[in-house]
Amino acid sequence: MALILHLGDFGIWPGASGRVYIDQLEEACTTHGVGIWVTPGNHEDWGSLTRMWAAPERAGRPLYVSEHIAILPRGHRFTLEDRSFVSLGGAPSVDLDYRERNRTGGPRRPSGPRTSPASSTAGTPT
Repeated sequence: MALILHLGDFGIWPGASGRVYIDQLEEACTTHGVGIWVTPGNHEDWGSLTRMWAAPERAGRPLYVSEHIAILPRGHRFTLEDRSFVSLGGAPSVDLDYRERNRTGGPRRPSGPRTSPASSTAGTPT
């Protein structure tokens, strides 16, 4: 299966419109035989992502929002074809003051450490 690495502002949104978007992408992934690993951007629904990663079985692990789409946690290191990568994303928004809560990507933004201990050691998504 081919793999797409998406870097930032993927479109993780709350509510029905967010689910429809993921469902449509999942259908395209299935049709074309690809997977998507996402480094989240600053305009994702970080409130929901943070809550999902709070579960002990999900902490520090890729979060599969569908069969073919995984959201990588901050500081996640992985290897593809003998090359090492680290997923770092979600910078604060420079236009935060102009955004509406849960509507235009703000004011929720990533919180917590910018990297994790996992970013200093090799690993692969599980």
